[in-house]
Amino acid sequence: MEQQVSKFMFKDAGDFVRKVLTVMLDEPSQRDVLSKFMVKLNSTLPFIVMNDYRIATATNSLQRTALLARILKASN
Repeated sequence: MEQQVSKFMFKDAGDFVRKVLTVMLDEPSQRDVLSKFMVKLNSTLPFIVMNDYRIATATNSLQRTALLARILKASN
């Protein structure tokens, strides 16, 4: 079901999440609004954010991992 929803909503959901996280890291003024959006996205499509967290951890992207961990924690 999640895969069908993500295909309907996004051309490439993983790429979309990566771009939003890049904006969050580059633009601190937009971080709060985008964090709320990512929490909502994670509650709807949890494996999209979890997959990006897995990739960030595997590639030792420390800032991205910390940001995703905060999003995942806020979603619970």
